[in-house]
Amino acid sequence: MVNSPNWLRIILIDDDIVLNLINKKILHIIGFKGEVLDFNNGLQAISRIHKEIQFILNYIKIQV
Repeated sequence: MVNSPNWLRIILIDDDIVLNLINKKILHIIGFKGEVLDFNNGLQAISRIHKEIQFILNYIKIQV
């Protein structure tokens, strides 16, 4: 079992959908509780991460 915090996130980048599905299943079997994001390519992953960083920065700006 993996004791991972709830905020932990793993990003899988591979154009093979089956491989990503297998990797997700393995993470589930070993007890990973964090979020698993899978992308077809690095550009999709970078775009998603960029959007999340922008969201966090906007949230911080609103709170200050």
